[in-house]
Amino acid sequence: MSLKKGEVNLGTSIMAVAYKDGVILGADSRTTTGAYIANRVTDNVNENEAPSVRTASALFQEMCYQNKDHLSAGIIVAGWDKTDGPSVYNIPLGGSLHKAPFAIGGMWMF
Repeated sequence: MSLKKGEVNLGTSIMAVAYKDGVILGADSRTTTGAYIANRVTDNVNENEAPSVRTASALFQEMCYQNKDHLSAGIIVAGWDKTDGPSVYNIPLGGSLHKAPFAIGGMWMF
């Protein structure tokens, strides 16, 4: 896809950083598909009785692995729970699962 005159393609950026008392998550306020903005508003999903971050990341990892040939972006799962405290998991393309103190992802085109 080529850009029209005056268009700038900056892609999408996401990040998560764990610290002593929690996790900081950051993302663009819009979701892009190349130069096309697929969704101008990206909402957070909250549940009253959420699973642990480890469980949520394992569920996402299984979905990503099962669909690895159809995905074009990695996933970051992060949050705080009573069992493990602050946690950040990265699921890159291919569906592997990695716990780390931080994760950075997104789609950048230069």
